[in-house]
Amino acid sequence: MSRQTRRRAFTLIELLVVISIIALLIALLLPAFQQAKESAARAACASNIRGAGLACFNYATDHDGRLPKDGVGAVTGFAGNWLWDMSRVMFDQLADYGQDRGVLFCPSSQEHAIDLHWNWDPSFRVTGYFWLFHRGEAVSGTLLDPNGTKPRQSGRGSSSRGGGSPTVGIQRYGDLTYAKTTEDPGAADRELVADATLAGTGPDGRYTFNEVRGGSPNLHRSNHISGELPAGGNIFFLDGHAVWRGFDEMLIRITPPDQWF
Repeated sequence: MSRQTRRRAFTLIELLVVISIIALLIALLLPAFQQAKESAARAACASNIRGAGLACFNYATDHDGRLPKDGVGAVTGFAGNWLWDMSRVMFDQLADYGQDRGVLFCPSSQEHAIDLHWNWDPSFRVTGYFWLFHRGEAVSGTLLDPNGTKPRQSGRGSSSRGGGSPTVGIQRYGDLTYAKTTEDPGAADRELVADATLAGTGPDGRYTFNEVRGGSPNLHRSNHISGELPAGGNIFFLDGHAVWRGFDEMLIRITPPDQWF
């Protein structure tokens, strides 16, 4: 006589407990995974910025210490509209010193690294970093003056929350100065290349770092976004060192749009 073995099935309560444990594990591990992913993106971004800065130094070595002078476009004669625009002439010059398209976009914002932006204009290319070189002509559409400095206001300002106002209650302003040579004074404090952190009025009328309007049909997003705000950005300085600067230390240097570093 054979004996049949009856398998015990899971009860509904046991299944719910298992599902709850799995959901809890995902909730615990997902932030750690996202943090590891962003840490890797920051490291790769820092490597990009160092590579771009070193290409500029190599150029300067062959040109009596002079850094590339942007703003000599192939057709219209200017370097673009925003700080992340680079004239095609300047890119071609730096390509001879090891710079290529792959290092000109932050890994945290790869959706920006598309042909539409790269080939945006006959005279300049749209990149993923801010270029703080001496520009031969004012950047079109910004508040630059011939000296390269024009803060809208100094110190700290605040804005209330609500429709049509910033989603963050801070707007801080600082000066913008372009580097001309590797021997410029205060090299340890002079930014040369910076992560693109920008903000403006989004489609809903609110101040945003995630949906910044420009000429492109695609809305722009700041590098290294963490929720509503950027976590910060990598910066390469004129003396050759690079650091991570938290968003709470950044200032708006030029506008519109608000371009922070």
